[in-house]
Formats: sequence, structure tokens, C-alpha cells
Amino acid sequence: MVETSDGSYLAVDKIEVKTQHAIVYNFAVADFHTYYVSNLKILTHNSWCPTLSQDIDL
Repeated sequence: MVETSDGSYLAVDKIEVKTQHAIVYNFAVADFHTYYVSNLKILTHNSWCPTLSQDIDL
């Protein structure tokens, strides 16, 4: 489940792994650790992720 900006929840139907080149941005939101993303306004958390020394299967 993911939370939207109006407090409702959306079920995650599936997770797809896609291999592609894309421009991404690493940014911080001052004074906040959560913010909304995409046109669905999904709540996400600005957190540190460890670097893995090997690939993992999800």
C-alpha cells in the first residue's frame, strides 16, 4: 500500500524491473523527510540507502 496526498491508500498490483537509461536527480527537501511524487501524488520518504556489494533478486 502507498499513501496519497489526500490520505487515501493505493494497492501495489505489481513491481516491474525495467532496464533503461534515465536522468535522475538526487535532492533533499529542507526540513522534511517525506514528499509527494508523480501525478498520483504518492508519499515517499527521503532516506539513505546502503550501497550493495552484489546484486539481489527481489
